[in-house]
Amino acid sequence: NKGETGTDFVIQNDQDTAKTSKEVEALEKDLNLAKKRFEILFDFSSLSIYIEVSLYT
Repeated sequence: NKGETGTDFVIQNDQDTAKTSKEVEALEKDLNLAKKRFEILFDFSSLSIYIEVSLYT
């Protein structure tokens, strides 16, 4: 009986781990997208600053 409960727990635990790793993967994708968006925004802002500077000189 004890052995069966142990097995159930392991199976349950594996399912939780699989779920968690999928959530982590999704989070990592979101973070990478956010990072890319931020880098693009940063490129645009530095580009516009560069344009302003070259206009004034």
